[in-house]
Amino acid sequence: MNVANKIKFFNNTHNKFITIHNYGMRVWTCDFVAKKVAYHDINTGQIKRKFQCIEINPDDTSAYLGTLTGDIIEIDLVRQLYKRIGPAKMLFQLGINVLQLLPNGDMLVGAGDGTIAKIHT
Repeated sequence: MNVANKIKFFNNTHNKFITIHNYGMRVWTCDFVAKKVAYHDINTGQIKRKFQCIEINPDDTSAYLGTLTGDIIEIDLVRQLYKRIGPAKMLFQLGINVLQLLPNGDMLVGAGDGTIAKIHT
């Protein structure tokens, strides 16, 4: 059984949400007429991380996941595929506890060691 660490609803639809687990993530779709719920596991290939937090961009095309190892994974929600991992030069110490997208497209990151950083997505 997979225990969800966090859940985040899509911004522009009422029947989709994403859950993050220790080593995976799922995109769920609800069919309210048929009273059914279906999910799709997102494959990250060789990358195995414990996910701490999630943020979805305003147009529901990408999701950003903060990890316990201090990096951020970007997921393409349209194709439901792994996109990229970063930041390339520096990991956040003690993991990423919170992500927040800003209106200009930048992201605020709060790390476990008390660091608050603004990064360009």
